[in-house]
Amino acid sequence: MSQFPVGLKHATLAVKSFFCIDAHTCGNPVRVVAGGGPALEGGNMSEKRQHFMRDYDWIRRGLMYEPRGH
Repeated sequence: MSQFPVGLKHATLAVKSFFCIDAHTCGNPVRVVAGGGPALEGGNMSEKRQHFMRDYDWIRRGLMYEPRGH
């Protein structure tokens, strides 16, 4: 059985590079993706967030879930 979450496009994630900054804020782990993400459509941040959630949530899952996340 795969260790990847259901629906993760792990084959695509394996060929992508992301520039991430890992830190702690008040003891909580934080990962900021500072480069390598897709160009998002939308006129404001809310619309861009919706576009990311609809079409690119596999990036979030790949960066945050085990075995690569925190």
